[in-house]
Amino acid sequence: MTVHHVMHNNELKPLLKEEWCIPHKQNAEFVYRMEDVLEVYQRPEDARFH
Repeated sequence: MTVHHVMHNNELKPLLKEEWCIPHKQNAEFVYRMEDVLEVYQRPEDARFH
């Protein structure tokens, strides 16, 4: 709870900050790795981690 209080008291809201990490020169390796990461979000929920 300490981190929560510090962030609240200092009005820090890192989850509300939008950033994009797409490089200026996209290439095939970047797209391959990006798709690999995005695939994680499509996996079904694993009950072991609840």
